[in-house]
Amino acid sequence: MKVLRGDGVLIKPCAGKDHRELVELNNLDLVAYPMYNKVVYAFQAPTPSPEVLKEGLAKVLAEFREWAGRYTKETASGCLGINLNDEGVLVIEAEADGTIADAMPFDPFSFILMLVPPTSTVVNELLLMQFTRFTCGGLVIGLASHHHVADGQAATFFMNSWGKIIRGESSLAPVHDRSLLKARDPPQPCFDHYEYNTIFDEHSPITSSLRAKKFHFDAICLQELKSKVNGSDKSRKPYTTFEILVAHMWKCITKARGLDGDVQTKASIPVGGRNRLNPPLP
Repeated sequence: MKVLRGDGVLIKPCAGKDHRELVELNNLDLVAYPMYNKVVYAFQAPTPSPEVLKEGLAKVLAEFREWAGRYTKETASGCLGINLNDEGVLVIEAEADGTIADAMPFDPFSFILMLVPPTSTVVNELLLMQFTRFTCGGLVIGLASHHHVADGQAATFFMNSWGKIIRGESSLAPVHDRSLLKARDPPQPCFDHYEYNTIFDEHSPITSSLRAKKFHFDAICLQELKSKVNGSDKSRKPYTTFEILVAHMWKCITKARGLDGDVQTKASIPVGGRNRLNPPLP
């Protein structure tokens, strides 16, 4: 199946109540990898027209101006921040020569990359979107959102707000105060976050030899794994499905790489911290 992309246009926020001019990124923002997170949302027909999507996007950007801004180092501390200049979000319209049913389940690498906007030539946009229309009337919205601006939960919050506006409902109000996670001044480190120590070996095989594969673990397989790991010991808290599956995959991947026993490897698992803090974050 082929996807034909058109030219991109910038969608700018409509007039809103947010009069901030600059947002300084906090320490936790900057810990995130400086990359674009790419996500696809698939919808069966009927779907809104591109005009309706763009109109709703302009409205929601008035509340989430960071996405339409641009990076700047002209902050009080000289650290990286976002200039809320409303330059806009890049939107690309595309057409696929088949139906969503023909395309699904999406290929984990080659085809799915055609459904998200390319980021290799991005100059300074923090959010890019692609509306891919299928012959059946279905729609795939592909996002490339910069990780410094938002994590997965915050990006989903933005998408839900956009959807509410398109449906004629009230938008969800974001909390913009990033200083809630700002480091103390002067710094007062009291815990060694060893999880951020780099163990990458520059002599290890180059990543271009990696391949993307998709595996399905059905309920029976997961239950077998849980039974094997948790056993019948009721004296301790059982491991979760997520923990067991990650451990199993980590073990299989390590074995597939043919690593020696003295080679250290690491699996990074992001954990939502909002409700774990005291007080919880909004």
